[in-house]
Amino acid sequence: MNQKDDSQKNNSQASQEEGHKDDSPQQSNEKHGKNPLEWAVFGVSLLLVLATFGLLGVRALQFDSSPPRLHAQLGTPVNNGRVVMIPVNVFNHGGKTAEGVEVEVTHQKDTSNFVIATVPRKGKRQGWVTFPVPVEEKDLEVRVLGFEEAS
Repeated sequence: MNQKDDSQKNNSQASQEEGHKDDSPQQSNEKHGKNPLEWAVFGVSLLLVLATFGLLGVRALQFDSSPPRLHAQLGTPVNNGRVVMIPVNVFNHGGKTAEGVEVEVTHQKDTSNFVIATVPRKGKRQGWVTFPVPVEEKDLEVRVLGFEEAS
């Protein structure tokens, strides 16, 4: 039995030595380490995630909660024969969205109006009004009649 025990010990020692030969530091790194391409992808991904969090943090600190400040501006009239179509740009310089924005354009005794569903904060929307021809730009007036502040 002693001889059997000795042979088993020798076999186990031999297998352990072979195992140590396979797990040399160089081979272990190849099995479990990352190649340079994986490190590059990891680095780029990490930079993108950090940049995204940084941008979101800056935007959160600079958040403007001021009420909507609306300004309407007339564009160049377009004459299509029977009527004159006039573009109207509405700008929101405030920090909150305006909803149900009602705009009125007056030409002498005629008025034309329209409603814009939403004008986002720091945003712009455009609508059009029509008048019978002829229309002179100097006789046109535009104003925002009202709006609701989005919550």
